[in-house]
Amino acid sequence: MAREFRTLDVFTTETFGGNPLAVVMDGQGLSTDDMQTIAAEFNLSETTFILPPDDPANAANVRIFTPKSELPFAGHPTVGTAIVLAGEMHGDAYETELRLEEKVGLVKVEVSKAAGEPAYAQFSAAVMPEVGDGEPSAAAAAAAIGLLPEDIGFAGHEVGAVSAGNGFVFIPAANREALARAWPDMTAWRAAGFPEGMVGVFAYTQGGESADAHWRGRMFGPDQGIMEDPAT
Repeated sequence: MAREFRTLDVFTTETFGGNPLAVVMDGQGLSTDDMQTIAAEFNLSETTFILPPDDPANAANVRIFTPKSELPFAGHPTVGTAIVLAGEMHGDAYETELRLEEKVGLVKVEVSKAAGEPAYAQFSAAVMPEVGDGEPSAAAAAAAIGLLPEDIGFAGHEVGAVSAGNGFVFIPAANREALARAWPDMTAWRAAGFPEGMVGVFAYTQGGESADAHWRGRMFGPDQGIMEDPAT
């Protein structure tokens, strides 16, 4: 059976910028294996599948897949799927709130769009961030992304595990030069002892290319089939 889908660029106003997303408009009748296979075929950082909501007061039930696994929640798929749904419901101009059922819980998304302009969305997280444990040592974390121990840490920031629906290990790079050199070393990555179920690593440092940037970050998720996510 043919399935209608949309592709979007999220976190940008430029075509082919930001974070790419595929949205399958009707996931009914697809098994989990089917969805995973389709997501692997798209080979984007995430693909979502829209299903009827369990509660008719909500806009949709949404399932989110990377090329290799299903996620309980993800930011840019939530934003992009809400924008697609709002456009289907309201056309080219709107201001609305949608409630999406995701594995992590109910996610409320405010979506607005002026005629002929890009859409804007913001959501309320279904769960608040929680600091976890089981993160690797600074030396092991550094090696996992091709850096040295002296490349890690600044201003009291240390390697830590945090989740707001998806678990990440956050690695503070000492400066932008070190962050620019980061790249997964898969032998060291496997040996690092990352927490089970971790989606990926978020490496970050202070400052950025523009004068008003507070932080710069890079996300690596090779276990999800995403060596580097362009904008997450």
